[in-house]
Amino acid sequence: MKTVTKVLLSTVLVSSLFAQSDVYLTNNSEVPDLKMPKNQLAFKEIEGYQNYKIIATHFRTDKNEIRYILANPVAYNALTHHVKVMPEGSKVVKIGWCVKKMPTWPGALEADKIQRVGYIN
Repeated sequence: MKTVTKVLLSTVLVSSLFAQSDVYLTNNSEVPDLKMPKNQLAFKEIEGYQNYKIIATHFRTDKNEIRYILANPVAYNALTHHVKVMPEGSKVVKIGWCVKKMPTWPGALEADKIQRVGYIN
């Protein structure tokens, strides 16, 4: 069972990176004009997140959601050097996508719609 879970999570991660690479990981995309309903955080406030580095991923089975946690260069450098207080200019972003089965590969999942955005600056 653990092997199946690892394979599924690896598949979700890889497929969602490829599926979203033209939209979320390049400078050619426009940041959607999206505000989160509970906290009114604006996605536009993290302009340039396409160049942030992924520092963690996880899959929430209860929410059917893949989440990526990304850091800008200032935050990434602080995290890799185990700095306890994040320096000025640090931004950490969590983006959650619901997942769906891939039409071209039914045994795999891919990111679908953005469900949540959270950030710390």
